[in-house]
Amino acid sequence: RWVCPGCGFYNRITNKWCGGNGHLGCKAMRSDSAEVVKPNILRPNAVPTIPEEARRYGDWNCPACGDYQFRRNPSCRTCGTLKPTEAPLDGLDPPPDPPRHGR
Repeated sequence: RWVCPGCGFYNRITNKWCGGNGHLGCKAMRSDSAEVVKPNILRPNAVPTIPEEARRYGDWNCPACGDYQFRRNPSCRTCGTLKPTEAPLDGLDPPPDPPRHGR
């Protein structure tokens, strides 16, 4: 991973442009001087970098490295830590039941 000098977002090492802060990201180009960070030294319990409106019920933050994970991920895509048994993000409500039609 590399850290965007413009917004501080942790990007995948293969990204040439920043994908952080907002719907399309800040789009700063990766420079040769961008700080490269190995997953095992990411700050524990880092603040998630996914915008609030993009978070969904069941998504979770890795307890080991703080990386934001989608509900479908059984383990952290950054460090491999297994998903905790109770992982929904605090403050997010479960989706409402679908409307029932008829009977």
